[in-house]
Amino acid sequence: MYNENENLEHFKSVWQKALVAIKESVISELSFNTYIKTANPVYVSNNEIIFEVSNEFIKDIINKKFYDLIKNAVDLTEYRNYKLTFCLKDEMEKRMEAEGQQQEADDWETQSMLNPKYTFDKFVVGPSNDLAYAASVAVSQQPGKSYNPFFMYGGSGLGKTHLMQAIGHEILSKDPKSKVMYLNSEAFANEYINSLPDRTIDKFIRKYRSIDVLMIDDIQFLAGKERTQEAFFHTFNHLYNLNKQIIISSDKSPKDLNPLEERLRTRFEQGLIADIQKPDLEIRIAILRQKSANENLDLSDDIIYLLANNIQSNVRDLEGALTKLVALSTLTNSVITKEFTLDALKEFITTTKKVEINETTILDAISRYFDVDKKSLLSKKRTRDVAYPRQVAMYLCKQYTESSLSSIGRFFGGRDHTTVMHAIDKVRNDLESNLETKKAVSDILEDFNITT
Repeated sequence: MYNENENLEHFKSVWQKALVAIKESVISELSFNTYIKTANPVYVSNNEIIFEVSNEFIKDIINKKFYDLIKNAVDLTEYRNYKLTFCLKDEMEKRMEAEGQQQEADDWETQSMLNPKYTFDKFVVGPSNDLAYAASVAVSQQPGKSYNPFFMYGGSGLGKTHLMQAIGHEILSKDPKSKVMYLNSEAFANEYINSLPDRTIDKFIRKYRSIDVLMIDDIQFLAGKERTQEAFFHTFNHLYNLNKQIIISSDKSPKDLNPLEERLRTRFEQGLIADIQKPDLEIRIAILRQKSANENLDLSDDIIYLLANNIQSNVRDLEGALTKLVALSTLTNSVITKEFTLDALKEFITTTKKVEINETTILDAISRYFDVDKKSLLSKKRTRDVAYPRQVAMYLCKQYTESSLSSIGRFFGGRDHTTVMHAIDKVRNDLESNLETKKAVSDILEDFNITT
């Protein structure tokens, strides 16, 4: 049924006055009591007033004999020029259902916002992303059942957005009617914030709670936005309880998302968490070859190796460099040679000269890789998120510089040589059995053009 609202309550008081005027007109008391007085106003919009009547006979008599009389009485009030509609109860319910469906469709619009290039067949799989890829495929086959929520994290430009949208494409290919929404957390926050002064919060809630698959990119930007976190928390719970698929990406793992509310972090941790690392050399070569094939480019292996060896940061930079190289070649009608590539991609290729490796440059590299500030690495802090990167730094200093144990200890906050020796032994042992440590050392050494 139609819900009562402030307009309706106000019109009901106006209607009582209109009834007095109608009763005083040339109409019998029997007709007034049988037809007009029994019409009950139930809904008022911006341009229409709806009355409920008890049966088809009364509705027909009102429309044929008394409509003008009622309309004239209403026009004498502030509701002049409103359309009057007389309905049976079942007619109103059908109308409400139809309008509700139309409102939902209007609210939804086309929200998927998926990039057609971001599909599974265009994603290059390797050791740095194989878990995230496999989980993404599984989620796309059974949304809401396999790995819900699904949380991916890793640095910028490593393929999180690609995999999220590939899931959306796959789900829509199987069920085009699925309501798949992809957006970043800033867009979610802005939409929520704008709904408050606009008084459209009900529309916001209705829209986000009708989704089948919700994909939120860069969730870390909700940190510090308490009211938006509250809105997302309730949206998350509603969709999760209905077995709707939730996919989230971030630059950090859930436990490192501060200051994000604990209740949100625990929700994220109850599903599958997959990290995506920087692509290794083989993956970078495969990405360049695939993009070249997709764009019908004929690049020599020398050029591909040149790009893959020197652009190590992320996939986005790698593809961006290739796009720029081809564009400049086309615009200048130039052959893509090594010299042309080096000149065209000066801002991308910054490691063609060997970087000096010393205690300071190792500290810089460790700080970037582990996302730990340099002051903490040189401080007395002993928490694992600081101590472990510091131990790796000490190991690299011993292996790749001429510094003594005592010198390394002094550099890292005045530690003695036994502490440095312990750190070196620990990392050396980890390299034998811990793939994470092995990869970290390998990736950091790539910054210095040193292969392991």
